[in-house]
Amino acid sequence: MKVYRRKTREVIRRFRARRLSFPGCISALDSALADLIPRLTGDQIAPLRALMLANNEIVMKEMERRGSVVSIESGIHGSQDEDSKWPAAMVRKRWRPWFAANVKCL
Repeated sequence: MKVYRRKTREVIRRFRARRLSFPGCISALDSALADLIPRLTGDQIAPLRALMLANNEIVMKEMERRGSVVSIESGIHGSQDEDSKWPAAMVRKRWRPWFAANVKCL
């Protein structure tokens, strides 16, 4: 669990520093999770879920901070940098349920 925490902190640090794109960040977080799952014990599931949700919240806030907000009602895109090809509203709509569904499956 400590290795997973360290890996995800590094991924998020790189994402915040714009050295990693949003899809690259999600991919790296998924990879870190895939490395952990074979060694996961039952008592680690709850702390893992909390950590994953916290990481997800940090990534979503960073996407919002970058100004990649889309008005769902109007469908008008805000400014986007080259790192964030996906608007934050779409990210919130699609990735949060994905995280929740996959965490519950553990």
